[in-house]
Amino acid sequence: MSGQEDKGEISELQSYFHPQHPLTLLDDKLIKGKRCNECGLKISGPGFTCKSCKFFIHKSCVELPSQIHHPLHPDHPLTLSNPPSPPSPPSFNGIFVCELCLNIRDGFSFYCAECHFALDSRCALHIPFTIQHDGHELSLVFSKFYKTCVSCNTKTGIFYECTMPDCSPAPSPP
Repeated sequence: MSGQEDKGEISELQSYFHPQHPLTLLDDKLIKGKRCNECGLKISGPGFTCKSCKFFIHKSCVELPSQIHHPLHPDHPLTLSNPPSPPSPPSFNGIFVCELCLNIRDGFSFYCAECHFALDSRCALHIPFTIQHDGHELSLVFSKFYKTCVSCNTKTGIFYECTMPDCSPAPSPP
């Protein structure tokens, strides 16, 4: 990212997320309610826009790291990717399936080219790795072996598992 400084804030920048044109920082009130082109959520804080093509993105999405280490994929780092630029998950016109939520997504992912493992940015960065449930610590697990969720009775390979020995399985994330 490069940009002009304004009171310590970048007011305009060139971004990996939208290399065609510079992005301009907008006041919360001017961008509120627009959908972020990266994560798909409504913007309710600072954000950037492309004045030429109506591209909108959260300030926090622009600041995503280029690479992360994730407990669901501990053997290799996951790299921020944008289909069709390599490395990118197998996709059709930039559409891929997130390995955690199984939602069909378009655009950016955190991806391991060696294992073809992809997470959307929401799942990669905002799903807690551990939670507390009835006084037990539960860890997020990604497994080739499906278990049945005790809450919704769905078979899944992604679930929270109690770290205490001999404890019954816990519900999957919402």
